[in-house]
Formats: sequence, structure tokens, C-alpha cells
Amino acid sequence: MGGITEPNKRQIYASLIFATGPLLSDYGAKKLEKDGWEYELTFEYKDDEDLENQIDDLASEMHFEADMRNGFIESSFSEIGTDRSW
Repeated sequence: MGGITEPNKRQIYASLIFATGPLLSDYGAKKLEKDGWEYELTFEYKDDEDLENQIDDLASEMHFEADMRNGFIESSFSEIGTDRSW
């Protein structure tokens, strides 16, 4: 019998002009500078497709929340230690 494997984790650097606490708290968000808009997020995922889907879902949720407040956001995500970005 195989045991349950630990999910992969990646530290993702997110530069966000607008962010809501509840959305980011699911990803263990750490603000990089006290007065800044940049966060480090941790995603747990099964494979690269799962990671990309989670990032897309988070970005969509943030855009929706901003739109509901008659606002907008700019966001970018990049993986720490690699050149990958979304």
C-alpha cells in the first residue's frame, strides 16, 4: 500500500496593486515590505497544471473582488528561484 504523499509546495512572489486579505490568507501570504504591495504566497499543488489553475483562479477571484468594488487590480506572479512567471 502506498502512503499519502506530501503535496508539492512552491513559494510564489506576487506583486499586487490591490489585494484582499481573505483571498490571500489561504496562501499564507507574507507582506514583503510593511508599506508595500508585494507578497510571498505558498501554493500546495499536485502538478504544474494544478499550480497554474490555482494561480489563474486566484487572479480571477481578485479581479472579480476589485470589479465588485468598482476598482481594478494589476497583478503578476513569479516563482522564487526560477524564471517562471504568470
